[in-house]
Amino acid sequence: MAPCDVHTLSVALSYAKLRHLKEDAHIISSSTRTIQRHIEDLYRRPGITWGPTCHTLRHTCATWQLDKGIPLEVVRENLGHEDIAATQIYLHLNIRQRSRTYRDAVRFGL
Repeated sequence: MAPCDVHTLSVALSYAKLRHLKEDAHIISSSTRTIQRHIEDLYRRPGITWGPTCHTLRHTCATWQLDKGIPLEVVRENLGHEDIAATQIYLHLNIRQRSRTYRDAVRFGL
């Protein structure tokens, strides 16, 4: 199981309360509904016409992990990739990361 932060837990608990789920119930079961359908339910209920996809949320979470300095190997494990190359392809270094790396390299005379 991947790590879960306090904000994610808050969303999960809100969802469980909205669905009147018991404490020991699985939030996302192995029924015919996909995870994407659950996500769509969350943003359509308040009338939002567009929302994130599972892929977008997965990519965003992985990028935030890298932004926070979590090693690529740990991100690989969190994503469930067997090969680190899959994680390297999946994740794109964003501009902030590149800027930080360049700034640090210049500062240390590299």
